Amino acid sequence: MALDHQGFRIFKGDPAKLVRSEVATDDPFPPHLANFLAAVRSRRYQDLHADVEVGRQSADLCHFANISYRLGGQLLKFDPQQERFENQQANALAHPNYRAPYLIPDLT
Repeated sequence: MALDHQGFRIFKGDPAKLVRSEVATDDPFPPHLANFLAAVRSRRYQDLHADVEVGRQSADLCHFANISYRLGGQLLKFDPQQERFENQQANALAHPNYRAPYLIPDLT
């Protein structure tokens, strides 16, 4: 799926073929985006209507679906306390090896 200010496009298959698209017809800055930009400008995370953690968890759901898709649609079990899958292939996709200098520090 590709999503931008002009609308969205959904692709399926390999090679990817466009199966659905829609052009945005409303305000290009919906309220949640306007709130985010206002918080960026003020440099105050307290101005956000929702905690950043809510956004991270929402993004995680999209990543989980993508990981399941890449593993052939497997049903994946996720431990929210450890933030790890029971499937090692899924963990490898969720936490790939990065190349220097683009590394994520290990904070454990």
